[in-house]
Amino acid sequence: MKPANRHGFTLIELLVVIAIIAILAAILFPVFSQAREKARATTCLSNAKQIGTAHQMYGQDYDETLIPWFVLSGLPRNEYRDDLVSWVQNMQPYIRNGAPTRPATIPFQGVPPNGMMRCPSFSEENWRTWANMPDCNGPGAVDAWLPFRLFHAHYGIGFGVQGGNCTQEDPYYYFAGSDVRRKVMALAEVNRPAESVIAPTV
Repeated sequence: MKPANRHGFTLIELLVVIAIIAILAAILFPVFSQAREKARATTCLSNAKQIGTAHQMYGQDYDETLIPWFVLSGLPRNEYRDDLVSWVQNMQPYIRNGAPTRPATIPFQGVPPNGMMRCPSFSEENWRTWANMPDCNGPGAVDAWLPFRLFHAHYGIGFGVQGGNCTQEDPYYYFAGSDVRRKVMALAEVNRPAESVIAPTV
């Protein structure tokens, strides 16, 4: 009787198959990673667009002014800063998404963003790098803010306006914004609106 033929892979064939799979994985994984990051960036951009629309709606309701970073609530100050109402909270009537949750043990300014106010591709390292650029805060200017504290959003708004000519010199540094401790800025006071940043992503 003839012996039965045995069919199977040799060791060399298995090694070749494993090598091919490893090569394909090395090629495809970066592509998938880039696709995921692109999707995150698209989400951030969509959030920024909706926040910008909410800014415009706020301006229509409040005599064509820019929403301040915070407003005074009239309540006494405590560890949760109930004396302040952040711009994220004041945006809620227009977006109804991303309201900050009251913290259990941490200060209110350390509450991580959620919903629309959270950017999936946010990076504290990137934030620090860009904030230290000469045309932004400048080298070392953000060190006083470290470790980084989240003010209810991964997005920022104009803050620290000093009069109506804040966008005349450098629209990327002297961006449009309202500070209730000084004044609330009207939209008409933005001298170079096409070049001025109002709600930049961080």
